[in-house]
Amino acid sequence: MKKILLVGLCFVFMLSIGIMAFAAGPGAGQSGASISLGYEGAYLSYKEANSLDGTTLDKDTGWLNGGSAEARYDAAIAGVPFFVRGTLDFLGSDHARYTGSLQDGTPLRMSTKESIAKTEFDLGIKVWNDRGGTLAFYGGLGYRWWDRGADNLPDYMEKYTWGFGAVGANVAWRITDRFVLALDTAALIPISPKMKTDIAGLVDVSTFKIKSRPGYRVQLPATYDIYVKKGFAVFAFATPYYERWNLGQSPTVTLTSGGHPDAFAFEPTSHTDLFGTTAGLGVRF
Repeated sequence: MKKILLVGLCFVFMLSIGIMAFAAGPGAGQSGASISLGYEGAYLSYKEANSLDGTTLDKDTGWLNGGSAEARYDAAIAGVPFFVRGTLDFLGSDHARYTGSLQDGTPLRMSTKESIAKTEFDLGIKVWNDRGGTLAFYGGLGYRWWDRGADNLPDYMEKYTWGFGAVGANVAWRITDRFVLALDTAALIPISPKMKTDIAGLVDVSTFKIKSRPGYRVQLPATYDIYVKKGFAVFAFATPYYERWNLGQSPTVTLTSGGHPDAFAFEPTSHTDLFGTTAGLGVRF
């Protein structure tokens, strides 16, 4: 939670000094700045797998609730239209479901805690842009935090972090004067993913350097202008999305207790699916 609040404060600070960041949302004929806030909800499906035969070792599933914020700026330099956007997303639940086993193989099902935050900054170039539609290509950088579990044995917390690169394309259509619909897709490349844990104090803090594998996301952004006045608009938005993260198995790590070797462990191959939506209100000026 402290990490989420820190990211949120940084985001508000950037807004306050006028940094409008990198974007890929609906933009048919759009210019100027916009800021939006809303609810975000998503169904989480996380699975760790045996790298030899692909069988599931354990999984976390459940509905997560949170929020999203976005700042965007559309303009042109030397006749070339572009956009920039910054986003902040966070999701969490105290009642996700863990299905797996203890170290001795005893089956285990229990409620667990999930806390996910992500910030991203993208820059896009519009290769086609008029009142009726927009086609754009973009690239960006971001960072993702995930606190999985809680230190309450047999549960324990694992802290996943990684940077990522995003490379994508966006096409938007102005259906009516007030309604814009878009399709946005991007490849997601984790950068230096790692996981830290002390297994609820049973061992010293250990770091697992996880192998990076490409993921992707698909979004369907839609906006509707509720109120329009020259140079200003209030709009509602909704963005259903699917997001996939892939991570490979880490090298084996020596676990220590009080500095003395205790056991060996590795982080298995895993993937995370998020089926979600954001919805809320924004202003454009």
